Amino acid sequence: MLEWLHGLTFNLRNELNIPTREDSGGHTSTIDLIFTNEAIINTGILSHIYINTEIGSLSDHHAITFTTFCNAIKEEIEQNGEEHTKTVREVLNQDRNTTSESKLDEAVKMIQKYLEQAATKTVPTRHIVSRLKPWWTKELTTAYKELRNSREVLKVS
Repeated sequence: MLEWLHGLTFNLRNELNIPTREDSGGHTSTIDLIFTNEAIINTGILSHIYINTEIGSLSDHHAITFTTFCNAIKEEIEQNGEEHTKTVREVLNQDRNTTSESKLDEAVKMIQKYLEQAATKTVPTRHIVSRLKPWWTKELTTAYKELRNSREVLKVS
């Protein structure tokens, strides 16, 4: 697996000796690994990766925080900003001990939605089919269907 990760330019971003999990007995371990590839590192989309050992009252895993920048996420936030900003502020309050589980779930779903929308807008869809041409578009598919339908009409006439 390490050869595969290295071959795809993935790099482990965890800091040494910083645990990502702590059980009720105080035993710590690093089981949550953070990988980024060269493209992410070079574009600066993901930065300030930090394992916050102070956050985690609802789990035995510590919070992994990071900063991400993507125009698609920025646009979504600008469109729905006020509502979402309020949710994030409520969840990530200063003492972080008063966050309810339902509010945390709501914030996670919101962030997941942003990430999915950003991926949909920015990552090209790839189909693993040998015949598929990268230049083929939905418009060409529609035009080709219309051409086939026209041929069928002509055959019947």
